[in-house]
Amino acid sequence: MQIEEVVAFLKEKSIRSVVLFCHHNADLDSFGSAFGFGELLKRINPGLQVSIVTPGGLSRLSKRLAEKLRVEITDSPPLSAADMVVLLDVNTVIQLDDWGDRIRSLEVPILLIDHHAPHPETQKLASFSVLDETAASTAEIVYRFWRETGFDIAYQEALALFLGIAYDTRHFALANSETFQTILDLIDHGIEVKEALQMIAVPLELPERLARLKAVGRAKIHRICSWVVAVSETSAFQASACRALLKVGADVAVVGGVKDEKLRISLRSTGDFFRKTGLHLGRDVAVPLGIAIDGAGGGHEMAAGANGRGDPVASLEMGLDLIRERLSLPQDR
Repeated sequence: MQIEEVVAFLKEKSIRSVVLFCHHNADLDSFGSAFGFGELLKRINPGLQVSIVTPGGLSRLSKRLAEKLRVEITDSPPLSAADMVVLLDVNTVIQLDDWGDRIRSLEVPILLIDHHAPHPETQKLASFSVLDETAASTAEIVYRFWRETGFDIAYQEALALFLGIAYDTRHFALANSETFQTILDLIDHGIEVKEALQMIAVPLELPERLARLKAVGRAKIHRICSWVVAVSETSAFQASACRALLKVGADVAVVGGVKDEKLRISLRSTGDFFRKTGLHLGRDVAVPLGIAIDGAGGGHEMAAGANGRGDPVASLEMGLDLIRERLSLPQDR
């Protein structure tokens, strides 16, 4: 669906209450997008009640932003009275934790705004979708809404979207030409780049550092043709552990673990691996892996994940097998 069609719907006077959902442990892209879109909704429809829900809470960096913006996060949104629900940077319903089942049963319009490879269940659930895999972040797509409506974005919303983009592009390393144009536009609204980036340039805390070190120490290395695939276990910080494995030499990292009876698996690859193989971690690995572990998966071409239930060792082996199959190689070399 086109942005102008969604905006026309949002201008309906019957829309009085909207609930915005971030994904589990909302990162800066998800939370920044929710804040930025929520403020836009208030401009489009003055008097609108907007609530932001963050299943599982906010990430450490998002908490810092929420404190700076003085944003109120609710654990008890008026969901039964909502006229619309918006999912921001939510690839699969399982990322909503216990809220997923409640949202599935709703009879109100659901808007999905995301930059991941679309997940079939989430697309089917959504009444409207504004999806763009080529966007480097969901915050970029939210900024398009601002640009389309013509409202002048204020400093706080600009900061939230700027940090969302900076975080998801790894300080602009994954940015494209549109990303940089968006960044220039946001800077014009009072963003001091050095000061803003200092908000997300904080040292890793001890638990995350330990998780990374454990993952590296436990890693099993597989050679698939000329590629190095590292597979490891840790009960927390799986995505961070994947990034650590890439930094020490892996082309692909698959890290999983169980916490509170929930299995979480993260996958990361280098740009060189994706360009030369075309293997899309979200579509080709995480989606089928999520189904196999009785959950859901999805993500980007070089960053993806799956949540579900089961034995982490067997599940990691399934992820490795999917990579082998996609590369048409039956075994390690």
